[in-house]
Amino acid sequence: MTPVSAGLIRLFERLRRHLLKRAAMALVLWVAVGAGGVLALTWILAGPAGWTQGTAGPLVLDAALVGLLAVAVGLYALAPVRWVHERRLAEAVEDATSLATGTLLGSLELARSLPVGVSASLSERAQRRVLDKLEGSDADLSGRLDRQARHWVKNGLGGIGVIAPLIVLLTLGSPSRTAHAWGGLLHPFSLLPRPVLPALSVTPGSTEVLRGAPVAVQVRAPGRETVSLHWQ
Repeated sequence: MTPVSAGLIRLFERLRRHLLKRAAMALVLWVAVGAGGVLALTWILAGPAGWTQGTAGPLVLDAALVGLLAVAVGLYALAPVRWVHERRLAEAVEDATSLATGTLLGSLELARSLPVGVSASLSERAQRRVLDKLEGSDADLSGRLDRQARHWVKNGLGGIGVIAPLIVLLTLGSPSRTAHAWGGLLHPFSLLPRPVLPALSVTPGSTEVLRGAPVAVQVRAPGRETVSLHWQ
């Protein structure tokens, strides 16, 4: 691989990394907006008295947060093959630099592997002409893809500008309600409905016993591992 070929490939991969960083920033912002929305919804659903025993609300909201994060990770994993795949990125760069359609993609293919019968010197000359045209910042060279990514980031920042003051307002407006509501998200399983166990059976029940006389107490507690007995 010639220095020109290596330089062309490095430049193309640098543009891809630039766009992926923009996409990652947008996803982080939107995950933060979604998480803030879930926190606000939690505050509303919990009510002034907080979560009551027997509700699955916190578990559902936790699942929403996990799902939100999973979607973001999935989108980022798909970005290299669905958003900035080679052909699409090459077309965006060609459009931004006024290169003929297919010029950059063809030069990349020649840079990676020279077909049999193709002159190496002519191929390098063609690649150099393309490389010389690719001058400017990563944002400028990425063209419409960079503008699209910046639009996502801008919208994410706008969402943060709305949700962040709302979260601060809820927290300062009622700190105790906020603590109870959001605390349920940390222990969702403890708030789930508990199984209804059979009633306890205590014998002999109500009875009179002489002072100092022994008394036998039998407790039947189906479904329980331990029973605490208290007397006065």
